[in-house]
Amino acid sequence: MSEYDEIVRPFEFSLSINDNLVCQRYFNIKNYNDDFRESLEVRTMLMDVMGNNDGYELGIIPNFFKKKCVNKLWDSYNSAYYQSRVRVKDIYEKEDNFNFEVMVNKEVVAATSFSANLFQYNVRRNIDIRKIIPEIVKTISYHMGLKKYTKEYGDIKLNRLNDFNGR
Repeated sequence: MSEYDEIVRPFEFSLSINDNLVCQRYFNIKNYNDDFRESLEVRTMLMDVMGNNDGYELGIIPNFFKKKCVNKLWDSYNSAYYQSRVRVKDIYEKEDNFNFEVMVNKEVVAATSFSANLFQYNVRRNIDIRKIIPEIVKTISYHMGLKKYTKEYGDIKLNRLNDFNGR
């Protein structure tokens, strides 16, 4: 076994939908700074990757699914068919949620989720995010490897009060 095979990769991220694992990747971070855990940059990283539902910018993953939906719509578009068949469907009839976690040595340090119902059923059930994995790892590595972090928000000192592993 070579030295490269024996390297421990303590960092990982996972993406799941309704607790069904979609993707899990292990990676290393150069110049990891443990101060990241109690900083405002945790939220910034999560917004860069997962975006938010009420904001104007989408993160890497929601933007990827949005592009997939647009492509799927144009591939199957037939104007005559859709003009005669208009139906309204409640997209939240059965709620699906994407969950995203970042772990250091098997301990969850950041987690977020968003509704998968914003995307077409066949897009959210046929998930292949291999194209965006390098961008996700690069974003996580950037935020976790900064030299200086924001430890206070206004007059409030940021502390890690919640325990993700204690679900």
